[in-house]
Amino acid sequence: MKKTLLSIFISVFFYGTSNIKAQSYSFVFSQFQSAYTPITGTDVYGVTPWGMSTPIAYLPMGFNFNFQGTVVSIADMIPGIVAFPNGIDNMGLYTFFAQLIDTGTLVSKSPVTYTTIGSPGTRIFKVQCADAGFVNEFYSYGNFSSVVNFQTWFYEADNSIEVRVGPSVITHPLNCYLDSLSPGPSIGIIQLDSGQQTLLYSLALSANPAAPTLTVYNPFSGPQNIPVALNSTPVNSTVYRFGQLVTGFNETEQIFGNVGMFPNPSQENATLLYTVKNAGNVTVEIKDMEGRVVSNDNVGSMSVGTYNYNLNTAKLSNGLYFVTLVSGEQRIIQKLSVAH
Repeated sequence: MKKTLLSIFISVFFYGTSNIKAQSYSFVFSQFQSAYTPITGTDVYGVTPWGMSTPIAYLPMGFNFNFQGTVVSIADMIPGIVAFPNGIDNMGLYTFFAQLIDTGTLVSKSPVTYTTIGSPGTRIFKVQCADAGFVNEFYSYGNFSSVVNFQTWFYEADNSIEVRVGPSVITHPLNCYLDSLSPGPSIGIIQLDSGQQTLLYSLALSANPAAPTLTVYNPFSGPQNIPVALNSTPVNSTVYRFGQLVTGFNETEQIFGNVGMFPNPSQENATLLYTVKNAGNVTVEIKDMEGRVVSNDNVGSMSVGTYNYNLNTAKLSNGLYFVTLVSGEQRIIQKLSVAH
């Protein structure tokens, strides 16, 4: 796997349309390459072809997932979009937003499957869309010469989300992505209205898919009425990761501010960067995918400031690990990939 190309902290404020309390959320975005491996699992639609009028599918995740302050266990999905009902507004993400459609007519040729793997505490919920076609291309040319493959992974351990792009064939990009500003998909965090039809807010990737930027779309702050998008289709094995720093504490109670880790994936060493907003005792714990404690280091009482913590990964086996910052009741988990 290649090293992370981009890692930035974004603080986002969502405001509900009723008496929903304004909350603050921080996302850590990173991008890397990892071989795309098809999954097997439960077929959502069976032999029936799906399309734009297909009803929302309610998929059991198999564990409780904390998405932007709300604990959910069901994912509301149509191919390319996942939403989590939250009061009046629905928050979720564009996993690969375009007007996608099954390339089969009488029998499905674009299966959508899901599965949950792993042990309690470190489970991963995966959704896969295979060989999906584009509505607008079919209207323009009468065929499906373009197809895409992608997966979305939800991690129980740290509530992070990954969009994994597989092999694609895009013959007519301007027709495939007619509904976006650019000839590419929309991928990112979103907020929909109660009917899950109108986009209220998004924090989505834009420009070059090899080095994208996070761009805010807010229909109430300007004339733009089309979601931001990438300017082409991401190459096979591209992974976009949205790490969450969701806090349920008041500002005066929060101990940690921004937290990040680099390089990630790591070969010999990684640096955990964190900000202490209120003084407290800090512990750094590392667990493997099986939940076994690899190390547990009591760093000690830390005053307000920004700190670097060095992790020696040279002796760790290749794989995924969960690095947890602990202080009092606050726990912030970062996923670390080790690839020698």
